[in-house]
Amino acid sequence: MLIFLPDQFLYGHLTLHDQDVTDTERLIFEKKLFDAGDASELDDPAALHMTFIQAKNNILSGRYPCQRNEAISCASMLCQINYGDYDTSKYKPGSLE
Repeated sequence: MLIFLPDQFLYGHLTLHDQDVTDTERLIFEKKLFDAGDASELDDPAALHMTFIQAKNNILSGRYPCQRNEAISCASMLCQINYGDYDTSKYKPGSLE
């Protein structure tokens, strides 16, 4: 298993100390590769959620280059997750800004 840091990967078979990771460093655990043909994670809500959060963060940081329509699609899914179905009595124009 590899662990991604902003500028390097760590090896799972070595201790953090052996890889010169200090107590003040923040580790980010991410999936290294995505396989579009691997549907096994679709049955695991936690894995699916973590994959979505990783993709969202990488789109927002610019690490995953994407087309405007792809970014809009990701944003619309996030709005649906956070706010649910659109309700005209609850959401007025500009209320999500």
